[in-house]
Amino acid sequence: MKTTRDTGRVVASRTTLLFREQTVSLVNLLNRREPSSKLEMRSVLMNQTIALLKSLVHWLLLAVIIIYLITGLGITQYHIIETITFGLLNKNLSFRIHDSLLIPFIVLLIFHVILVLIDHKTNLH
Repeated sequence: MKTTRDTGRVVASRTTLLFREQTVSLVNLLNRREPSSKLEMRSVLMNQTIALLKSLVHWLLLAVIIIYLITGLGITQYHIIETITFGLLNKNLSFRIHDSLLIPFIVLLIFHVILVLIDHKTNLH
């Protein structure tokens, strides 16, 4: 059987929980306000652009690495890769693709490192 004291604790804990939820909602609402100045607008636009650029560079780098690995196997283990790709990727084509991916790989890797450094710099401040 619940006493008045237990009921009071339950009501107090529910009230506290409700207050916390409302506070979090209010903070989220305040954080989503529209930028008031041109400088804030530029900052928001810059952050969105950097996020989009980071995502693009990461996905392109992942694709280049996967193709680089597959074509590398196509050079050394060409019988297996020719069988898997139904003759589409032979040793000669694998070598040409593998050789031509070196510059894009290096450029994407440099962009990746720069974007990560920018991200760490902005998170520290």
